[in-house]
Amino acid sequence: MNSKLLLLCAALLGLTACEPISGSINFVKSITVKTQQQGNCGRGEMDACQTTYSTIPVGEARFDLLFRNEQSLTLTVKSGKKSIATDIMLPKGKTLPANGRVTFTSRELSQPFDLEANMRTEVSETPEEWGWEECTYTTREEVCHRDSKKGYICQIETVEHRGTRDVRFFYRTTDEYLEGRLSTPGNAADLIATMSGTRHDTDKVYTYQGQCLRH
Repeated sequence: MNSKLLLLCAALLGLTACEPISGSINFVKSITVKTQQQGNCGRGEMDACQTTYSTIPVGEARFDLLFRNEQSLTLTVKSGKKSIATDIMLPKGKTLPANGRVTFTSRELSQPFDLEANMRTEVSETPEEWGWEECTYTTREEVCHRDSKKGYICQIETVEHRGTRDVRFFYRTTDEYLEGRLSTPGNAADLIATMSGTRHDTDKVYTYQGQCLRH
């Protein structure tokens, strides 16, 4: 694709709901992490926010790593019937790369572990397609309503119409792979856990959207 088309794609990109990286995590040592009891947090009653601590036992579990934004993650570990979620704030100017290895210290994360992550991202795109899609558009029209006492009352209202428009688009598939290690702060050889997960996203990218026309 040329540069102008890429810019147009970026403007028209319809992102799917953000999904977490999910996979398995194996704890060779138990670890106690900070969790937060939400209560009335964020509703003007900050005294109701209580920081709590949960211990993750030795053994294999499932995990979800949700990216709330580039600097804020939530790691949820599901061990048996127990689910433990802890927030991870990445240091300013440092984030997980699309491809490559990065290490975050316990101090940077404000967590009781160092984190080493190796990310790999593969992106593929389908050939461009052309077609028609349903759409809606609005007009300002005079609309009359019958009134039992006054007869018909007419006024200008916004009216929504269903229509179709021609579009050009392609599908972009993104596969992300994460391999990670949690270790004792300052001692990479003292392993706490290893993790391996993936995320698969498919987005429909529009390169052209025509005017919405009535059927």
